[in-house]
Amino acid sequence: MKTRSKTSYSTLYQAFLEIDEGDHREKIRFVEKNASSIANLEVIEYFEIMYIYHNALFEIGKHDTQLEIGDRILVMCIMHLITKCLGEDPYLETIFKKAAALYNVGEYPEAQHVIQELLKLHPDHEPSKVFLINCLVKERKQEVIPFRSVSIVAILSSAVVIAIELLFIRPHAPAYTEYVEILRNALFVIGVLSLISGEVWIRYKAVNQAMDQVKEYRNKREEKAG
Repeated sequence: MKTRSKTSYSTLYQAFLEIDEGDHREKIRFVEKNASSIANLEVIEYFEIMYIYHNALFEIGKHDTQLEIGDRILVMCIMHLITKCLGEDPYLETIFKKAAALYNVGEYPEAQHVIQELLKLHPDHEPSKVFLINCLVKERKQEVIPFRSVSIVAILSSAVVIAIELLFIRPHAPAYTEYVEILRNALFVIGVLSLISGEVWIRYKAVNQAMDQVKEYRNKREEKAG
């Protein structure tokens, strides 16, 4: 895509760039108010405005519109061979945000599929690796249920032991207080450790699975390049 000097940019484009960088809502309002005029801009201006608009939509959580605009951006990247915008790779960043948006609206399998396709193209993209791990953790959520069940039973049992201790042991059998305290503390610790170990276990498995997938994607790219 060809570039031009800043002096040749349109008034509308310059007005858009004057909006404060962090004012995402004003950027969205500007684009939606001037949609017809923006559509008539030259490709270089139109694309940059829509790319910034897309990112603003993502930042405030308007994911339905963001996903729609994101698909347009991806098509334009391909049609016009756009590889850089605002110092970023717009194709890569738009796909990444598409996966994140799908995840945020609860479309976990779709989000995982998109991020896997991205990693096939860019296996060294670190944010995508982290995101894939999160998707795999979500996919394995059923595996943590037994750990949580043990945790709930242990902590509730600890609460029951505390009640027994206060109502019966301390008033009527104080000699056994120390043993009861050890029992209820042990039950509580077991409950907490079970909960923590379940989360650690599924994340450990997710990390290993993600790294294996990334390694596979990287090897395939190297084979094609070779």
